[in-house]
Amino acid sequence: MALAVAGVALAVAVLTAPQAVAAPDVTDDAADAALLEAVTRDLGLTEEQALARFAAQDEAVRLDAELVPRLGDDHGGSWLDEATARLVVAVTTAEDAEQVRAAGAEARLVTRTLREVESVKTELDRRADAEPDAFTGVASWHTEPKSNAVVVTVVSGQALGPAVRDAVARHGDAVRVVETESAPTTSAELRGGHGYFSGTNRCSVGFNASKGTTRYFLTAGHCGPVNTQTSAGGTAIGPVAHSTFPGKDLAAVKVTNTAAWQQGPRVHAYKAGDPTKYYSISGSRYSPVGTAVCKSGVTTGVTCGLIKAKAVAVLVDHDDNKNTAAVKVSGLVRHNACAEEGDSGGANFTWDASSRMYAEGMSSIAQLVPDVNNPKKFRCLSHVNKENVSYFSLVGDALSFYGLSLSTVA
Repeated sequence: MALAVAGVALAVAVLTAPQAVAAPDVTDDAADAALLEAVTRDLGLTEEQALARFAAQDEAVRLDAELVPRLGDDHGGSWLDEATARLVVAVTTAEDAEQVRAAGAEARLVTRTLREVESVKTELDRRADAEPDAFTGVASWHTEPKSNAVVVTVVSGQALGPAVRDAVARHGDAVRVVETESAPTTSAELRGGHGYFSGTNRCSVGFNASKGTTRYFLTAGHCGPVNTQTSAGGTAIGPVAHSTFPGKDLAAVKVTNTAAWQQGPRVHAYKAGDPTKYYSISGSRYSPVGTAVCKSGVTTGVTCGLIKAKAVAVLVDHDDNKNTAAVKVSGLVRHNACAEEGDSGGANFTWDASSRMYAEGMSSIAQLVPDVNNPKKFRCLSHVNKENVSYFSLVGDALSFYGLSLSTVA
């Protein structure tokens, strides 16, 4: 059943938007400065604090990749402390806690393993597929290592179907229920973040990719079905070759008009006064909760925030007229950078202390509020002094599903 917007206040929109020009395959100092400016603005940090966080985050991400697999199935998950970027690992035994501390991370003793918490989420996933009407009033659900539980987000003021009540009755404090004011909705060179049209939908380019000599760019599945023709600035790009929505929110556009469009491992930096600045992509990552992340999109440019949750399942209204039921999109990452309509499909990326940029995913869904000066336009929640709620699909899923290789610097 579709989740209606709560009252008159908030709506969630699908984010929909690429373009291309030749450029060298390096990230220059001006682009570094643009990223630092975006991070300090959106995370409320000084430049010194931001640089210190970059270094701490880099070490924490490295340690997470090395330490957590050594703990086997007994750990409860991991995350980065939002204030310090220090790695925190949930464990179920004192022995594992000692191992975590010895490695330089903070240990948190919990009662359930991550696998046990994930089994509760899987139960909800399967019921949502089999009985969607049981999820009336539910916006999303995900595992949360910090609370050692599955967090179910419900829309305030809406009657709840039996799924949430049954889950709480069955699993007790392994299910945590929180409220939100609104339900989610999909909302020259081909560089990530540039705007394009998929049919009549305006979306953003995610990342460039290839299969042999055939070139593609990754974007959001809700931007258009297979064979939809795409263009930018009145110039044809090519058809949507692969599209997955709902279930996932992934797509790959085949660039057939290669005479008009150049491609490379680049994402638009949206530096004021200089449209040629960009970030170069060195690879891909699936970063921990608490990691700082930025997104590039045609509507809001480069905005930054923190990863708040991973492996999120969202029930989203994709029909502007609310004539169809909400659909489930899973495997999403939630963050709090601003993303608006037209940003859909845009590049979400992280970086290391050496300013190497890593693809994380493509903008998918966000919760938005009507603009006070133009009710037909929707803005991210920070415009009404609330924390932004945005989601991206994983770049790794798109590459795997469609058999593509990410364009990266040598």
